[in-house]
Amino acid sequence: MVALVTQNVAVMGMHRSGTSAVTELITTLGHSAGDLSWLMDPDPHDNARGYWERPSVCTINDEILRRLGGDAWQPPPAPSGFERRPELADLVERARAEIAALASCGTPWVVKDPRFSITYPLWRLVDGPDLAIVCIRRPQEVAASLRRRYEHADKRPFFTSRPTHGRCHEIWHRYVAGAMEAVAPQHRLVVDYAQLTADPVGERDRIARFLRVVDVPPGATTTVDPGLRHHRGADAIRRRPVRETRADRLYAKLTR
Repeated sequence: MVALVTQNVAVMGMHRSGTSAVTELITTLGHSAGDLSWLMDPDPHDNARGYWERPSVCTINDEILRRLGGDAWQPPPAPSGFERRPELADLVERARAEIAALASCGTPWVVKDPRFSITYPLWRLVDGPDLAIVCIRRPQEVAASLRRRYEHADKRPFFTSRPTHGRCHEIWHRYVAGAMEAVAPQHRLVVDYAQLTADPVGERDRIARFLRVVDVPPGATTTVDPGLRHHRGADAIRRRPVRETRADRLYAKLTR
């Protein structure tokens, strides 16, 4: 018997790669993000349109990462079968409650957290999302964005010092390679931030086909502002030349 794949979807990928924009776009296709009062507040200096993240989901994911020996900015290895470890049983039940609360607001639904790139297998244990959108962005652009974000004092708890380009590339690789490993190819769609901002309508339609949205609702607009793409690739490279990294090579492979 073939298992039914729902349209419920997780948005994941490296931070600063368009995950918020993609999640908002998916809501215009008719997916529920749950009670909007549960979402993280927008930040006018960092993400004025909103993060589209549920703090309760992020808290569970942070705790999973902590128990695996890392955190969001030092992502730990996620050994095969980690989600069935007895010491994570309480987090499995908390995740189950989150999914039930999300589903109670309507289906299909979308849930977003870059940390799903590492933690996704645990959420699949509790009837979590079958499908995944993996957001990617040129590693140099992500590094430039993260380093700029560090300049905001209220964001500094993520890092004890300004992150180097090399460290940003390593974090990028861990997130994106983790997502590729966690989600089966037939259940994931890779969305490149450069293409999203260059052709938002085309990417919207590609996402709609992946989610099996037959008719794009009349009110579904792109919600993607190309002007929000700062630190474009060529400019980022000119400001800070770096040797090719495994993050660069993976990005090139995924965007061929």
